[in-house]
Amino acid sequence: MKITNKNLDEISRANIGSEVVEPIYNTDQLMDLLKVSRRTLQDWRDKGLIEFSAVRGKFYYRYSAVVKMLDNHTIKPL
Repeated sequence: MKITNKNLDEISRANIGSEVVEPIYNTDQLMDLLKVSRRTLQDWRDKGLIEFSAVRGKFYYRYSAVVKMLDNHTIKPL
């Protein structure tokens, strides 16, 4: 089976037992979601700022990794 963006969306939303699997984003989807460039995502990966998985040269990010990265870089008001 060839994995496409549509397949990934379906897989990430699939139910396993009673658990809902969290969304998984590829690079293009995360760029669109966060409005950042491909280079910015590469910098974040290189600096260890965001967790990711690499499969055959493609990068994937769990929703929880995105939330964790944003939480770790939250600036609280004085």
